[in-house]
Amino acid sequence: MATHNDLAHRVGGIVHAERERLARRRPDLDAEDLAAVEETLWRIADYLVLRHLHHVSADPIAVARLWDLGRGL
Repeated sequence: MATHNDLAHRVGGIVHAERERLARRRPDLDAEDLAAVEETLWRIADYLVLRHLHHVSADPIAVARLWDLGRGL
């Protein structure tokens, strides 16, 4: 079973890969635009992962803290 830290690492890899893919496909986007896209992807990931973990954990606050630690926040 993957730990919360493993999950954060995997999601982080996906987020960064998508940012790089977008940078290649849309060279007209500047660093600020790409950072905004990355932040949006993290917000979506946060919502989806925390929603899932809330359903499988008795302590959603502890889950949120673990997720933040895994993300390096």
